[in-house]
Amino acid sequence: MKKSTMFKFVFLLVLLLIIITVFIYLIFKISIPIYKKTFVYQDNGKFYLNNIFKSEEKNIPIILSSKNTFYQYTFDIVKIVNNKTQIILNQEPKIFFDFQKGVESSVFVYYTNLFDIFTK
Repeated sequence: MKKSTMFKFVFLLVLLLIIITVFIYLIFKISIPIYKKTFVYQDNGKFYLNNIFKSEEKNIPIILSSKNTFYQYTFDIVKIVNNKTQIILNQEPKIFFDFQKGVESSVFVYYTNLFDIFTK
């Protein structure tokens, strides 16, 4: 092999290894939030989620939806009562939501990466 051909081959091999390394790094590094669909409703002045969520975290993200518009807030878990989770919204909603009927929402559950998604 000529020197120039050998150089091109080594260069392409090194470039391929760099691309593979970056790809593998991104697969493990990119975090994707996983949300669970639920409803928020109000009963006797207290807010509840219709699912059980156990978490010690504070300021858990929640997305409330109304007429194809989404609003992000945070909440804290107070306690679990009768297969539902009592919560406190940390911000007053900017628009009116009819919590008596229930508001469709999505609650942050955990972060995952692309590797976990591809292997499940």
